[in-house]
Amino acid sequence: MLELFPQEIKQYEQWAVCGFHPGTSSEKQPYVWDDDLGDMVPLRKDGNDKKPSNLHLLMSFEDAERCIRYYNEIGHNLRLGFYLLPSDPFCCIDMDIKDTMSEMEKKVAGERYKKIVESFHSYTEISRSGDGLHTWIYSIPQAGKRRDGVEVYSQYRFIICTGDHWDVTPRTVSGAPGSESEGYIANLIHQLMSEMSEINESDGFQMLELTEEDFSNDPYAMEDQDVYIQLCEQENGTLFKQLWEGRWRAEEVDTSIGERCFPSQSEAEFALIDFLCFKSKYNFQVRRLFMYSPMSSRYDDSRRMPGEKIKRPYHLDRMIRNYRYDAHVKSMGLMQIVQNNVNAAIERTEKLRQATTPERPPEEVLTTDGNYTEEQADGLAWPPGFMGEVARNMYKASLLPIKDISILSALALFSGMCGKAWNTVTRSGLNNYFVLIARSGIGKEAFRSNIETILSQVSNYGGQDGQQIFGIERVLDTSTYASDAALRKDVIMDTSVMSCGSSINYKTEVGAFFRNGKMEVGKAKDIMDEMLSLYDKGHFYAFSGGSKHSSKDNTTAGGKVKAYSFAGETTPDEFYGNVDDRMMSSGFMSRIIAWECTANRPLMNKSMLLEYPEAILRTIGAIYKQAVRIMSGTAPCYVEMEADVHEAFDNLDNVVAKFLNSGNDGEQVQDEVIRQMYTRKALKVLRIASLLAVADNSERPVVTMEHYRWAESFIDQGNERFLEKRNSGQIGSTDSTSREKIMLNSIKKFLDGEVKAGVYKRFPMFKGAFIVARSDLCTYCRQFKAFKQTRNDNILQVIDNTIYGLMSMEVLTEMRPMDFSSFFGAEFTPPRMKCYLVDIERMNEVIKL
Repeated sequence: MLELFPQEIKQYEQWAVCGFHPGTSSEKQPYVWDDDLGDMVPLRKDGNDKKPSNLHLLMSFEDAERCIRYYNEIGHNLRLGFYLLPSDPFCCIDMDIKDTMSEMEKKVAGERYKKIVESFHSYTEISRSGDGLHTWIYSIPQAGKRRDGVEVYSQYRFIICTGDHWDVTPRTVSGAPGSESEGYIANLIHQLMSEMSEINESDGFQMLELTEEDFSNDPYAMEDQDVYIQLCEQENGTLFKQLWEGRWRAEEVDTSIGERCFPSQSEAEFALIDFLCFKSKYNFQVRRLFMYSPMSSRYDDSRRMPGEKIKRPYHLDRMIRNYRYDAHVKSMGLMQIVQNNVNAAIERTEKLRQATTPERPPEEVLTTDGNYTEEQADGLAWPPGFMGEVARNMYKASLLPIKDISILSALALFSGMCGKAWNTVTRSGLNNYFVLIARSGIGKEAFRSNIETILSQVSNYGGQDGQQIFGIERVLDTSTYASDAALRKDVIMDTSVMSCGSSINYKTEVGAFFRNGKMEVGKAKDIMDEMLSLYDKGHFYAFSGGSKHSSKDNTTAGGKVKAYSFAGETTPDEFYGNVDDRMMSSGFMSRIIAWECTANRPLMNKSMLLEYPEAILRTIGAIYKQAVRIMSGTAPCYVEMEADVHEAFDNLDNVVAKFLNSGNDGEQVQDEVIRQMYTRKALKVLRIASLLAVADNSERPVVTMEHYRWAESFIDQGNERFLEKRNSGQIGSTDSTSREKIMLNSIKKFLDGEVKAGVYKRFPMFKGAFIVARSDLCTYCRQFKAFKQTRNDNILQVIDNTIYGLMSMEVLTEMRPMDFSSFFGAEFTPPRMKCYLVDIERMNEVIKL
């Protein structure tokens, strides 16, 4: 028993046992052997005339061990513990992860505890719950401290010992007198205690004690029965009645009607006191009402059950004092939060005012028959050179012209046509994977129809003197592959047929494909894995060895592999709701250029371009024939780079490597999604820039700085949007942390005016006061799958749990009726809906975590 526990602590005769009353608040009560009584008795630090202190009964480690063995053999499950006294030289740092913490709080606490353990480098064991740590050190006796889940004790504290040594720490206790670590540990514990002493808020707080005379002169004072009735009738009255009846254990409550269990009776007592203090400012009335309740049994000698912990009046006063202090801090803090928010708003406005306004680019207006004009100053900039000309003409040929969609169509066309014949200087193909994310009804089908129309016209008129070009229509592949084997077969080139060696596979409503991959429906996941492999097999020399299966249908012959490009369209809900952590960490999503088009639906273009200019068709035809000629040879055409582009690309590679190795805070980036996103960035930029160069000069393509800058801007914008969605919790897992991110993002949008909040229509002053309503949070957040994909809870309950999480992180503070009066005057009638004050400064801190 406790074989790995330090011997230097074992030798002190300060041991006791606990666990005689499992499942009760006395479970941790230490017991010692009393020879006079011939029985185990509770350890008493403070005694009285009837029951004096019995610290002298503390046992040796060996005697305590024998007690454990004896009582466990007859059905008990006792635990061993060490009782700290001023006479011993030890100190225990107790660190706990609480069940009430949100996922984000647990992560932050875990990192902090890890740093504490690493700093002290002393014997550390895992607590009996498995969620806490005990670090033992040598230290002089001093008053205990508690803050943010960390407790430090060196005297009059019973510590349950497990012997479950955390193997990353030594098996000895650091800081022994005369050792090399003595000074270091002493300084370290002094520093830790000083930090914990910074927040000892209630020290010096004078609680106002109103008298019976004050009560009788107060026209608004309520009699005891009125306080009780009002508390029963309020929204959470069910919980009050449960506490009033003294019920707090899991088996005693009915959660379906709003009741809830508490980890201990002490926490239930605190909750009842909170109710009573909320309704009455008279402490003598709170004490009287509390003692009426069965919850107060531990404070009354006549009602206390055998084995229950003894509570005294000063414990009751401490609970009342804590509530009064919290209320005092809250009233002061609300005004401070408002002031901080106002200061932040002024600072943000001043920065915007002082910012240099960039020159507006020349307006490009597409004029139709007079019923439609579209200014093209927003969204993506037109690509340089011939690629830009193709995109502009696709735009003019669209029924619902949208600039971003036309640009993606042009890039997808050239990826499907030039993917294999031309290679980058790093010997990569020019194939790409594109996903257009856009709302229904804006004309996203133009992504495919643009490519179909122009290939059809090039096939008919793109040859020399307007002749036909055979085979170019095969650049667009609209096949739906039933399995990975079918895709693997299809990308093996038929060397007997002249071709450009590449194609682009187009999928409509690609969100369903992602959903099937996520749910592992059919062969979607296997197809994704095959696409993952094909992304890097677009270069000229790529070859597949084939595969053999017992089924001939699944057997594929080897051969030269086509450069496989991919394009598809989907809606935001379908895409973001079905992209999960596995897809991102596997590298599949980091290979995709996902572009969200946020443009509004345009008017129909009644003067749309029906036939592309001859020069455009012939140039595309010439590039296709050049690709066929290259593929008939033995080597690709390498896309060169200008000297300054070489330097820029090397700098980009260095920036990526530095970020991945050191991050923004000097530590290596561990997030696999971010690592892959940055790793692929340089490759994506180079592939897009090379496509622009081939479009300008297919015989001797050279990437210019204009090509490079446009490609880098395009990839950066797509990556930033994707990471923003992920960091806001709209992509990936559906745990509480993701939901908190989504809600933080919604609050930010309400306050910035990006999303309209209903409460601001009725109470426009709330926006300036940084107040949000629960109803708006429910309306906005319930659209996200992170809130829908919960098995046991309904959406509103999940939303409320998320709100409580943000309240525990001090981002939100619930507004009480009296708070509205202090904000907007006594004549203001508070709304019935729940509202919360937002601490902007704290919100920004949490968002950065």
